[in-house]
Amino acid sequence: GKKEEGTGEQDKELFTCLISEAPAGVPFTDLTWTGFEQIEQEYGASVKLIEALDKAEYSEQIRAMAEMGANPIYTMFDTVNEVAIELAPEYPDTMFCLIDSSLDTKYDNVANVYVEARTTQSKTIGWIGSLDIPVINRFRDAYLAGAAYADPDVVVQTAYVGDDSDTVKAGEQTKIMVSQGADVIFQTANLAGLAVIQGCAAAGIKCIGVDEWQGDIDDCVFWSSLTDI
Repeated sequence: GKKEEGTGEQDKELFTCLISEAPAGVPFTDLTWTGFEQIEQEYGASVKLIEALDKAEYSEQIRAMAEMGANPIYTMFDTVNEVAIELAPEYPDTMFCLIDSSLDTKYDNVANVYVEARTTQSKTIGWIGSLDIPVINRFRDAYLAGAAYADPDVVVQTAYVGDDSDTVKAGEQTKIMVSQGADVIFQTANLAGLAVIQGCAAAGIKCIGVDEWQGDIDDCVFWSSLTDI
């Protein structure tokens, strides 16, 4: 059971932090931070958000958190994650969790945080992303790799909305993919992605959501690629 009594030392025992190159106010950072707030509420943990805006300070910020006793240390996006991997051997008792990363973790005290799934009957599936940028393309690449591993004969269609909030264009792209035979579409398009879900629902095909569980938006969402932090 929970230890309700305590001297305050138990709060210190669970201290974790998020080091992100994207500051508070950015939707993905805010979404991630809600997980830390939940840790704080449920476990009485001490949590800290480090906005790592200057690349020259990444190493210093990671070291400072490790030496203050943060464990695990969560780092987000690969410019910060790369530095965490470099420093991990110096802090063997600290667990480093890389968020939104496809890097080779190399060490026992470093792990990636992600989940992926794919299913199809027609052997044609689709992916719609918001922008042609590395953080979005990681979702695409994992989806392509998963499909190729599961069935090399599966055709994967890909498209970019060009904007993370253009629901009209996202809806049009969804209709095109459906007309080309896609029976599963994975969206990583933020607000625009809601139109992909709606389009899949209207077409009677399956959809994969992103970041958080999106099955409550429509039943066509049978899986979400969770950023489970």
